[in-house]
Amino acid sequence: MSGEENVPGNGGKRKRSVKVPVMEGQTEEERRALRKKQRAILDRVNDRHAEMIQLDSNAYAEERESNNKLFENVRFTRELGNDGDNLVAIGTVAVERSSQLNQSVAQYPANDIMEKLRERYRGCNGGLWLNLGHDVAGLFKAVPILNFMNGPLEQPQMQKKKAVRRQKQDEDDEFQATQYETMDYGEKNNENVEQRKLEEATNRRLQNLEHVLKTKVAEGEDSVDMMNLLVSPRSFHETVENFFDYSFLVKDGKASIKLDPKTGLPLCALEEQPEDQLKKFQTVVVLGPQDHKRIVDYWRIQQTTLLRED
Repeated sequence: MSGEENVPGNGGKRKRSVKVPVMEGQTEEERRALRKKQRAILDRVNDRHAEMIQLDSNAYAEERESNNKLFENVRFTRELGNDGDNLVAIGTVAVERSSQLNQSVAQYPANDIMEKLRERYRGCNGGLWLNLGHDVAGLFKAVPILNFMNGPLEQPQMQKKKAVRRQKQDEDDEFQATQYETMDYGEKNNENVEQRKLEEATNRRLQNLEHVLKTKVAEGEDSVDMMNLLVSPRSFHETVENFFDYSFLVKDGKASIKLDPKTGLPLCALEEQPEDQLKKFQTVVVLGPQDHKRIVDYWRIQQTTLLRED
């Protein structure tokens, strides 16, 4: 074992390593007294456990310092084992104290944040999200990109390639060496097939979503609660797809998002597609797995409104 000793020097005190004798230098009486003090510390740690885990209490620092002082007198393995037991007990208390650090920090639940936002922007023209977007616009350097969900909001236009006819070779070219070029059409065809399958699946979901909205309107409902319509309790992935699909209807002017005047919650409604070109703007929806679970629990959604073929 080794320790440290302060010795004078030109620049004041400095520390140098001092070797401590091991397995020697203590009588049996001194060792028994040391073990008794070690057991006393362990008993106090167990008895003062509730007090030591409190962050505003000095009990933890006192017992840790007492054990550190006794360790300076440890010379034999038996007393070293007792010191290890004390360290385990003190370490357990330290873990519980660290877990309380998170509880002592101020936390802001999502429901409280939403309530404060509603109070702040109640009565403002344009609603909550529009005014909030104006207020925080200066905090961001650029607008989010369009593929923030499951792909771009607008499908890229496929440009047809012009066919290039091969010119007939002259008779003199028949003696030239033939140049072969390997053409791999399989991978490109597979990509096109997968792309078409994705587009067909998206179109089927859009038709189903529009059909459900029309059915609700035929039953006398002007609008539908967004969460009950788009949130699937069984799948977060399906919920994201539903929001993504509904954004297409809004982009095309076939549907809109309104706020309930009583509750301030979002509603889905059908709209007649205007003849003029719509003014486009972008809204980012942040939705994670934890948000999905809280929405399902809060709205008590038992089954999905939008049924899937799969």
